[in-house]
Amino acid sequence: MKLLFALLLPVLLWSQKIQTAADSTIIISKLNYKKSISIENINIKFEEVLSDSRCPKNVQCVWAGEAKVLIEIYKNGIIDNIKEIIIDAKGILNDTSNLIYVSNTTKVYATGLYPYPITSEKKDFETYYLEISVLTIN
Repeated sequence: MKLLFALLLPVLLWSQKIQTAADSTIIISKLNYKKSISIENINIKFEEVLSDSRCPKNVQCVWAGEAKVLIEIYKNGIIDNIKEIIIDAKGILNDTSNLIYVSNTTKVYATGLYPYPITSEKKDFETYYLEISVLTIN
């Protein structure tokens, strides 16, 4: 499934008007709740789930919903930026909602939030993880 997603991500990014270069590399990583990941000279921390209104599986909803997460970006151990990221339940990606970090050679996107809600289960944000896609332009 991850391999399929990795192969389809460039198509998804292009179709959502996110610019990608032909000589780019995409790395997909899992970022657990309250944990951080180092990319280039920064640390990206999945700080908080602000809301998760995505329509649960096996339920018919009028609106697919979205999830909002808070991301902290650290440079040299100091908070440089705090971003609210929106994960659309339909999987729509764009620079406005999903771009976490950008430099001359790298773009970092939040491309998914898991687990997806199920009606019978209470939301335990401790079990959540954010799917991060790192686009490196070679």
